[in-house]
Amino acid sequence: MRIVVARASLRRILRWTRRGFFAVGFSLLAYCGFVLLDAWSFQREADRRLERMLTNQLEAAAGVHQASTRASPQPSPKAAPGGLIGRIDIPRLGISVIVVEGTAARTLRRSVGHIGGTALPGEPGNVGISGHRDTFFRPLRNIRQGDLVALTTLTGEYRYRVVSTKVVRPEDVAVNPRFEPAGSGRLAKQAYQQLRREILRQRLEAGTVLNEGSLAESLGMSKTPVRHALYALRQEGLLEAGPRRQMIVRSLSPVQRAELVAVREALERVAVSNACQHMNDDDFDHLRTLLRRQRRFAEAGDHDNFVDCDEEMHIAISERSGLYLVPQFLNQLRGFVRLMQMRARRDPGHLFRVLEEHERLVDAIEERDEEGALAALGHHLHTTEYILGD
Repeated sequence: MRIVVARASLRRILRWTRRGFFAVGFSLLAYCGFVLLDAWSFQREADRRLERMLTNQLEAAAGVHQASTRASPQPSPKAAPGGLIGRIDIPRLGISVIVVEGTAARTLRRSVGHIGGTALPGEPGNVGISGHRDTFFRPLRNIRQGDLVALTTLTGEYRYRVVSTKVVRPEDVAVNPRFEPAGSGRLAKQAYQQLRREILRQRLEAGTVLNEGSLAESLGMSKTPVRHALYALRQEGLLEAGPRRQMIVRSLSPVQRAELVAVREALERVAVSNACQHMNDDDFDHLRTLLRRQRRFAEAGDHDNFVDCDEEMHIAISERSGLYLVPQFLNQLRGFVRLMQMRARRDPGHLFRVLEEHERLVDAIEERDEEGALAALGHHLHTTEYILGD
């Protein structure tokens, strides 16, 4: 059988076919443009909203500080689906993306999502974050051991260091923290974090005897996880064994204080020297942000948050200096430093003097003045940082 199509009809068919393909291609391009523009617009507006909320929170904290200095830390607020959680940054990979609650298709098209059922930042357990590997998380293919991951939320900034990576199949749910059984290990971690916070904020002062039964009752758990938490705090050096196997908040002897100053100074000198050589503009912007936060806390008289920011400043210098081991060692010393500062004698102008010393240190690092930076560090560690009472 032979089919004959008139030449005019064939041209008409081809012409409409080309128009159809053009219309489909234009529609696809328009949709891609819409998706990209929508994601960019959402990220921009959400980032501005996060910064406004952080600023408002600091201003509100300054107003209520006097009435709440002894209040217990509040847990991370639960966000509704699509609600703002914070921002995740991986500086080396150039990732900076807003995190919202949930993993709905529209959510992951515009941002990355917090996996429901996993811990929120600051809570015991693992934090699960989901994102498309061909959009916001595309650079993750180049992530490597030692990379810094920062998660900024309304409850604080949480920093993580990559220790290993693993690619698994979608059905391998063993890596998803939602499927981990809740047992005494998680409760022990919760008890450890709460007690450590109480010690470091000096609500449990040096010499305080910790009773296992009383702590279990106040934390709303059995004695077993509390016992594990106390053991971990003793291993860290924050507690020491007393008579009748009691656990007591440690107080440092003069010899131990001198040893701590020497070790900390040695580590921080290495960090500052490397920072002078390796820090970039983004790193200095981060340090300047910490200085602005410290100034707000100093003006509000918020000593606890000021000291937290003080620690964050020193750790940030070491983490952004290109070193790997030194930040870990300094993190392990944080508890001992707080113990030492418990006996420090402070006057009303102390916070502002510490802030000025931090500013001089950051100025010297940014000017690549290694000698000046080391001198500023030494002055800071041997003056306002450790002014001890009798």
